[in-house]
Parts: sequence; structure tokens; C-alpha cells
Amino acid sequence: DKSHETPDKYALNFSIIPNHFDITKENIIKHINTIDDPLLQQISLYLTYYYQQGAANFSKCPISTNRTTACQYLNKWSWHIKNIFTCSEKCTKQNELWNNHIDKLWELLKTNFTNTYNASNIPWCKRYDNDYYIQTPVPKFMKSTFEQNVNNYSNSINTQSTLTCEQNTTLSTASEQVFPPSNSNSICPAESSVRMIQQENTPTEIPNLNSSSDIKFYIALSSLFTFLGTISILFFLYKFTPLKSWIIRSSKSKNGIDRHINEENDEFLNTYENSDMAMKNRRNHLFYHSMED
Repeated sequence: DKSHETPDKYALNFSIIPNHFDITKENIIKHINTIDDPLLQQISLYLTYYYQQGAANFSKCPISTNRTTACQYLNKWSWHIKNIFTCSEKCTKQNELWNNHIDKLWELLKTNFTNTYNASNIPWCKRYDNDYYIQTPVPKFMKSTFEQNVNNYSNSINTQSTLTCEQNTTLSTASEQVFPPSNSNSICPAESSVRMIQQENTPTEIPNLNSSSDIKFYIALSSLFTFLGTISILFFLYKFTPLKSWIIRSSKSKNGIDRHINEENDEFLNTYENSDMAMKNRRNHLFYHSMED
């Protein structure tokens, strides 16, 4: 019977990963969805699950000491997780998140899982005050490095939060120049200074691609690429296609035609010269005979 499960066995379940959380209370689900830290959301799921298991096991348990012991185990588990999440409560930002979300979750759990059949209407478990919490000190051999790491981690969280807020603002007002009042209480205090620095670092001179010098440059560049492309295509055709053989054959054919034409011209000239010489000889012969008569 689950109502008679021992507190020790209940505590052992803290080391077992559940198959599912089975969270059905609407107000608890709504609260977990409002948490903006994923680690804290996971912690909230486990805390709710373990509280539900404790309510099922010990809310009606007739042995009051079992209920008290189980509640102590749950509080110690919560303190253990808080110690990790808040860096031994040295990280201010994480402390604020824990106090705002986990403390409220404890109240919701207490309200939703109070034993209504109990005449005194006492919840089976409530959150213990920090006075009951005895924090385990950090070992001396790592105290200095731990504090340094905590400072670095805290600074990184604060910087990330500021950048996130800045990013959300600039996304909605990408090209809008805003000059907030000097006494404005912004959610992101560094927002105005970061925006002004970004605006000062924005290049004021943008190259004018429509100027005449740029147009001439791009025309010359385009012509150069066209010329090189044409040369490359011709070289490719000459080197890797029959174009080379065709040019050679055409050249030889042209030379043969020229030579044939020259031979015909020479033959014609020789024929003309021979006929001309015969005509001259005939005229001389006629002239000579006419003189004899």
C-alpha cells in the first residue's frame, strides 16, 4: 500500500528519473510556463512531481512521523538543488529567480495538495524557512577559485540579460532613433548607452554606386571579363575541338588556290607575250618585203 511507503524509500525515488511527470493542476502548469529560465522550469517539474508523490503516500498516513520525515527529505532535496542553482546563494540573479518562482510554486503545491479531509486542514508538507537550512561550506582548497567563477558567471548572466533586452528592443525599432530622457527608469539601464554607441559606430558614408567614376570602373571591369571570357572560349575551341584542323585545311586550300591562280596568270602572260612577239615579227616581215618591192 502506497500510504505505508517509508520516508527512506520515498527519498530514494529522488534519484530516479520519472517516465512522465503527470502534472494536471492548471494553476501549477500556468506558473511553470511563466518561468523564463529553462533550468528552473526543470526544477519546478521535479519538485511538483515529488510533492505529488509525497501527497499520495503520506497525506493519509496515520503515522505522523513518517509524514514529517518525508517532508524533511523533500525540503533537503530542494535546498540541495537551490545550492547548486544559486552557486551557494552567491549569485544574486539566480537567488532572485529562485525566490520569485520556486517559493511561489511551494505555495501553489501546498494549496492544491492540502488534505481537505483533515479537520485542521494542514498540508502534508510545507516549505521550511531558511533558518532550518544548514548550508554545506565550500572546501577551502577551492574557495578562491569558486568565488572567482561565481563572479564571472554572475557577470555573464547580467551581460546576457542586457543583450537579450537590447536585441528585443532593436528588433522592434530597427531603424528608429530613440533618445530616452536622462532620468528614465528603463528595464535595461544600459540600453540607451548601448544604442547610442551603436549609432555612433554606424558608418556615415555609404559608397555611391551611381557615381560616374564607379560606373566607368564597372564598365571597364565588365569589358575586361568579357574579353578574357572570349579569349578563353576561343582557346578552348582551338585546343579541344576540330576547329584547329579545319583552320589548317582551310589555310592549305587557300594556298593551293592562290598557287593555281598564279600559275594560270603566268601561263596567260607567257601566251600573251608569245603572241605579241609573233605579231611584231609578222609586221616586220611585211615591212621588209614591201621595201624590197
